[in-house]
Amino acid sequence: MELFKINDYRKILHERASMLKRRNGVRYDFRNIAKSCQVQSPYLSKVFKRDAHLSEDQLFLVVEYLGFEDDQSRYIELLFRYQRSSIPQRRKLLKSAINAFKESQLRTEDHLQAEAVGKSERINDQYFLNPHYQLVHLLLETPRFNERPEALVQFLSLSSSRFEQILLELERLQLIERKGGSLRVLKNHFFLSKDSPIAPVYHTLMKNYASPRVQGLSGAQKYGLSALFHGNQQTFDSVRSRLIELIKQVEAEITKETSGDELYQISIDFFPWT
Repeated sequence: MELFKINDYRKILHERASMLKRRNGVRYDFRNIAKSCQVQSPYLSKVFKRDAHLSEDQLFLVVEYLGFEDDQSRYIELLFRYQRSSIPQRRKLLKSAINAFKESQLRTEDHLQAEAVGKSERINDQYFLNPHYQLVHLLLETPRFNERPEALVQFLSLSSSRFEQILLELERLQLIERKGGSLRVLKNHFFLSKDSPIAPVYHTLMKNYASPRVQGLSGAQKYGLSALFHGNQQTFDSVRSRLIELIKQVEAEITKETSGDELYQISIDFFPWT
């Protein structure tokens, strides 16, 4: 159930109860739910059919019984208050709160397990505003370049002095460590917070910098999708929700190992033209 796409708290409760009954049996029959939550069975049936409303206390008990998570419970409460209110000004405020809450739940970074780097972190803007810094940092963890860091000079078309400058900055940021002739990556898995003022610039820079690399790869080495299509807000919300699920799955996969033989890049854009 894509809970945050549903705009009626009663539909959420009904779908949750039906799902739990399929999984766990009679305990989640609506009669047992009604008994446990101090609601008459015929009345709860009407609620599930969206012909009646619960009281605030009844809602609390039903939500508790059905085992919703905190953010889900908060969303259900907002929907309940909106649907029960008859004051236009209050409904407007509640609608704004609902939209803001849905947006927060659909934000990509809220579903990522990697560490978000904000402006309070020691990782500075220079690292994210020059693709060479991040590329050198992460390429150094691949066997090909960890054993021969100097090979990055030719691979990234850098001068020797520029390469040394980048290494010194990565050392200062405590991202790498050099001892004698060896080099070790200290930290490698974080991303720039969406709230960072430089996030849009970073996203554009990385895409533009990667473009020549993408064009030089064979068809078997790259995958992409570009399409224009008609839809509405429901279409947008549905596609975005699916992308977030994909991102969660991809991030779970790529964070299983913090090192590997190769370095890959993924970029996802989804936006309206109108």
